[in-house]
Amino acid sequence: MKVLKRQINKEGLFKELKRRRFYEKPSVKKKRKMKEAQKKKKVAMRRMRSSWHG
Repeated sequence: MKVLKRQINKEGLFKELKRRRFYEKPSVKKKRKMKEAQKKKKVAMRRMRSSWHG
């Protein structure tokens, strides 16, 4: 059960469900998507750097 919860959380399923409960204005949606993209890019860069030192 713990593994399943972790996997669902990692995929962002709960966030998506919460987000879809209410209408999201296009401007807010765009800002959120940009923030998420920046976060993903930051994580990817961190992973890439750590693999160089490995």
